[in-house]
Amino acid sequence: MTWFLLWIGLAVVVGVAAQQRRNRNGVGWFLLALLISPLIAGLLVLAMRTLVSNAPYRVEGGRIVPSDREFAETERQIQMAAYPQTIKPETESSFWGVLIAVAVFSIVAALVVGSIHF
Repeated sequence: MTWFLLWIGLAVVVGVAAQQRRNRNGVGWFLLALLISPLIAGLLVLAMRTLVSNAPYRVEGGRIVPSDREFAETERQIQMAAYPQTIKPETESSFWGVLIAVAVFSIVAALVVGSIHF
């Protein structure tokens, strides 16, 4: 049971790393890590390049629209011009905080379940 919880916890870590650091499908990488091995899947995630869309426009429903990044930047500039006192600077998501929290939770859960005798 301990190994099972540790396996799932590490698979979650792989999924979070794939989503946050490599812009990949986190759920897909989580499932892959469950099937093969969190260690192998984690090494694959580390070896991959980060997916970045630098295209200023994308096609949606047959129409050409601005990309999400450009749209968000334009919206931010408009908001800063209209309401400069209410806009807070963007903060980077705490990837390492989430990763450490999931890892600690997995280890603690594995230790607790391992100490319970059925």
